[in-house]
Amino acid sequence: MCQSEINIGSEISMFYLFGKQQSNYLKKIETMPEKEIIVNFKHVGFSNRAFAHEYLTQKKKCSKTVLE
Repeated sequence: MCQSEINIGSEISMFYLFGKQQSNYLKKIETMPEKEIIVNFKHVGFSNRAFAHEYLTQKKKCSKTVLE
């Protein structure tokens, strides 16, 4: 199976993830050609509750297999 990896920590911030940022990544995931996407949270020191909730909600709706 083809897969790709998104490194959240290096693309956004090493320390903070907020709710508005997650929507950009889920849109990016949907447009990727691979069927399996790995979301790497290495070097992320903090994520607020809104980001985590929205990420998990949108992940359920995603047509791709998303792994952390």
